[in-house]
Amino acid sequence: MSRTAPFLIMLLLTPGMRLQAADPLPPTLAPGVVFYLPCDGSLASRHAGGSRQVNADAATFVEGQAGQAVTLDAGEVRIPGAGNFSRPRGSLAFWHRPAWRADDPQYTGDRAFFDGGNFLLNYHRSKDVLFFMTGSSRMGEGYRWDYSTAGYHTFAEWQPGQWHHFAATWDSAAGDKVLYLDGLPVSRQRTEWIRSDPFRDSGHVTLGNRTAPGAYDELVLWDRVLSDAEIARLFANPAEVALELDTHLPKPQDARTWPLDIGVCFIPGDRATDAIVEPGQAFTARIPLANPAPQPWQGQLTFQLLDVHETVRAEQTQDVDLPAGGKSELAIAFAAPERGVFKIAVRLEDAGEARERDVASFAAWPLPTTPPRADSFFGQHVNSWSEGLVAQAARLGLAWNRGHDMLQATWWPRVQPEPGEFTWSHDFQIERNRKFGLQILGEFFGTPYWAAAQGPLPKPKKDGYASNARPDPDAFRAYVSAMVARHKDYIRCWETGNEPDVPMFWGGSPEEFAEYCRIAYEAAKAADPQCIILSGGYTQSEWKWHEQAAAAGALKFADAIGVHFYYDATLPPEKLFDKLQTIAEHFRDLAQRYAPGRDLPLWNTEGGSGDTTFLRGYESPDLPPESVREPLNWRAAMHATVQSEAMLQGLGIVHSFQYLWNVASLGNYSGLNAVDMNNVPKPKLLARVALAAQVDGAQYAGTVRRNEGRLWASVWQKPDAAGAVVLWWTGRGGRVTVTATWPGQIGKAVDIMGNDRPAAEPFDVAEEPAYVHVTAPAADVIAALEKAEIRVVTEPEPFAPEPPKDDRPVVPPLPDYAAPAENPAGVFFADLSRFANMGFHDDKAGDGIGGWADEGPLNCLDTMPLGRQTFYGVPFQVLDPTTNGGRAIVTLRGANATPQLPEKVEGIPVGNRVRCLYFLHTAAWGNPGEPGKYVVRYEDGQTLDVPLRIPGNTHNWWNGYDPSEESRPVPVRVTETGTGKPAWRYLRVWQWDNPRKDVAILSLDVVSNAGPSTPILIAVTGVR
Repeated sequence: MSRTAPFLIMLLLTPGMRLQAADPLPPTLAPGVVFYLPCDGSLASRHAGGSRQVNADAATFVEGQAGQAVTLDAGEVRIPGAGNFSRPRGSLAFWHRPAWRADDPQYTGDRAFFDGGNFLLNYHRSKDVLFFMTGSSRMGEGYRWDYSTAGYHTFAEWQPGQWHHFAATWDSAAGDKVLYLDGLPVSRQRTEWIRSDPFRDSGHVTLGNRTAPGAYDELVLWDRVLSDAEIARLFANPAEVALELDTHLPKPQDARTWPLDIGVCFIPGDRATDAIVEPGQAFTARIPLANPAPQPWQGQLTFQLLDVHETVRAEQTQDVDLPAGGKSELAIAFAAPERGVFKIAVRLEDAGEARERDVASFAAWPLPTTPPRADSFFGQHVNSWSEGLVAQAARLGLAWNRGHDMLQATWWPRVQPEPGEFTWSHDFQIERNRKFGLQILGEFFGTPYWAAAQGPLPKPKKDGYASNARPDPDAFRAYVSAMVARHKDYIRCWETGNEPDVPMFWGGSPEEFAEYCRIAYEAAKAADPQCIILSGGYTQSEWKWHEQAAAAGALKFADAIGVHFYYDATLPPEKLFDKLQTIAEHFRDLAQRYAPGRDLPLWNTEGGSGDTTFLRGYESPDLPPESVREPLNWRAAMHATVQSEAMLQGLGIVHSFQYLWNVASLGNYSGLNAVDMNNVPKPKLLARVALAAQVDGAQYAGTVRRNEGRLWASVWQKPDAAGAVVLWWTGRGGRVTVTATWPGQIGKAVDIMGNDRPAAEPFDVAEEPAYVHVTAPAADVIAALEKAEIRVVTEPEPFAPEPPKDDRPVVPPLPDYAAPAENPAGVFFADLSRFANMGFHDDKAGDGIGGWADEGPLNCLDTMPLGRQTFYGVPFQVLDPTTNGGRAIVTLRGANATPQLPEKVEGIPVGNRVRCLYFLHTAAWGNPGEPGKYVVRYEDGQTLDVPLRIPGNTHNWWNGYDPSEESRPVPVRVTETGTGKPAWRYLRVWQWDNPRKDVAILSLDVVSNAGPSTPILIAVTGVR
């Protein structure tokens, strides 16, 4: 083993340096280890507190300091941070053999050895120094890197091929940092700039970098601070320490540690129809196996077929014999016993412990025997670059596909990227849909760079999302005319724009959008008088914008209105209906007031709910351990999909397009996609297909709601007087039996997956929607249900009691914001824990400490719900003051109530490119005017001031809804008041649309103008 001389010069040159007295060595270095990567021939971690999935680009293995080492020539080792790296307090150590020279004239940049997310070991060649950098934010001072802990050393002494040992320790509470090289401390400093928050779900730490190629070995991470003696021992005896760690570290206990690597059966998007078989037909899952161990593995694997209720339907065993390092593939075939989505679980007995996870899924559905109905209610957003997905949609009987980001053939920048002739370069997408019999809802969308009304924009370097610029009227008219004329024999329905009330899609005013609608309508009708024109594709949230556009005439130039009905699948059904009804009534009211005499039906042109994968136990380098992920909620989404579509039909919506159906990849744990990470239909998709099979073409006849078990029944009249279909369910967690005097014969009962079930009274009804077919008119069936005998077997989960009518909050029905539902995987929370200075309860007024606006116990918000809360469709993380030193909110200076509090807080980390931010905030003593502002700090150094306005985007916390405000009030019931009676107080949710979506936001400042009002910030949520 070749090493250079110890770094004694550093002991003399590093300011603040001091040596510690020798510490007694503990019997083992294993205590406190949270992650250990030996690098012995693989990237398998020996111990991990979080996910054990580690990966790297182009890694090879060579002789190391203890066994083997990993060689990285052009990449890095990526390790999931959650559970594996302790930011508040810890230590790290590893060996490195450089394949570079510090004096290399071809490379003058920095060299990165380790990145723990604001914990960096980085060599700055320009300063000839190795930094142990840490960074964090502090209230009032913003974000800062700390460079104080550094080794000033001429790295030119290092030679390629020589091993060196790196180590560092830190303690954020004490403010201590120490950097070690080759067993010796080279810098010991105190700082307040050490980040202490835990990793987010997708965070990683990395070992190595393309800037520092070479070999790396024996990475160990602790959640405790090692002593100088322990670090010296790591350097002096690497093989001995490696054996000690392997001996003393416990074997992993969770089910994620398997003696075999058993992969997931993945079906490529171009073969997506392979994911569907007919009932009774066998599906063959090809399961990849690998033996990462240095010894052979022999044993037996048990495979089970599970349905959507996770009931075992079949089982088989397979003998496996894999040599050391061997790979194989098992073909596991199960026949689908009926319709539905099924998954295949593998079970392995190892050392007396049973391990189980899901390794495949597939759908079972009959081949369509007739074309889909031309008037079908059911549509999707299917990726039309992928013929496999379009074929998969047709295989399930889908009738419609909406043109938007999944089908861009009608986008203006795609068909006329330059002035002059049309190229029609994406017509293959239209032909692909025609081939499989899918109707298309076309879309007039986007503005080419050359056609902006204000003059040509910079030419885009590559195809991206279409520009939001307001178009030149004449050029836009020519585009619409050419588009409709070209495709009028196939595309008969067109939508004018997409979410024009969102700045990223429409850069003009509501009034200018109304003019846009007029031009589109007139041009389209001239080209095809029989075409149907939809206005908008509006979001559900921007009511004032909608009214301004409608008042300017947008709805007068339309045959229908496109609306986007997104929702949260975890809502109780009754609240889900209230939300959908509120949105529908809003647009119908606009149509009646601003387009009188026009029959404008509503289309749901984009909507749905996000959910998680159907597969249990999936591990990925990009995911934290399953125990700390978002809980599996695919079942709630399956129920809510069926319920919401029934409710929309009951509200008179004529077509519904669920978003989206896109090519997936392993690791897509959650999102809006209709197919799972393996390109297999999710349960929510097949439940929707089953709903279409029961009711498509039938006429919605009515709804019966009963108090017993909160029973809900939607009833359709079948065409040609053939009878009625009932879809029913109970409140969440409920179960009832139903006995009715039916006016006709019970034809059949059908479950949520479309399978016939025994049809005999009394019917058992639960929270999972199910169907009953009755050979009688729907009106008579409704009457029978209204009189039916219902016995409650299990009461559903209760609702919070409604307050008396004369004591309800002053909040009208208001819509949810759209962005969180459109991209649930992109939602993130700003961490206010380091910046909060007050709690929710205040013991004593005017003392500058305690809570809320420092006005004492009779004027505070100590009833505020804590933890994860959702208001207007936006999830927020409300801090619990009992776990954060009594602090949960940011309260700033106000002359009336809080003159002693700070005027500003700087550096709240954001660290993302964002579409929008949501603020949960309010103001005490809120007077009209501007009580303060947010300062948005971008990564490129630019800043943007966002003023707070009363009324506008915030308000006085004592005031209910104000018609002139943009924000939306959140009522909170307080019980301790000066009057001795309970009262309502109000927070505000406000959406700020980011005008610079392509530049990451580094941080936020909150600033008070120190006037009479006291700004209060409770939480911030972002959507990427």
